[in-house]
Amino acid sequence: MKYARSTNKNPKCDPPEVKRIVIVDDHPLYREGVIRAIKERPEFELVGSTGEGRAALDEIRELTPDVAVLDLRMPGLDAITITKAIERDGLPTRILLISASTDTPIVYE
Repeated sequence: MKYARSTNKNPKCDPPEVKRIVIVDDHPLYREGVIRAIKERPEFELVGSTGEGRAALDEIRELTPDVAVLDLRMPGLDAITITKAIERDGLPTRILLISASTDTPIVYE
């Protein structure tokens, strides 16, 4: 479901914009669960998903989603490297990092 912009002069009365999301996680079962949760929400649009870091960066550069949900550790490129590339390229994509890791130095990096 897409929201149409109203002609109302008060933007606070408009419905929220749909957020375009890319999901990146190398665990297929977890990735599919997140995808299902996103697809149930009308304010989100899944525009891409992958389980590999290099493919993720390519998708993010091509699709310029509003949000990229990245697993911290993945094959190819890790989430820290992807985040730095997004920042360096000046892309508007916001990053949400997820991890099962409790390795404090990596989490704080």
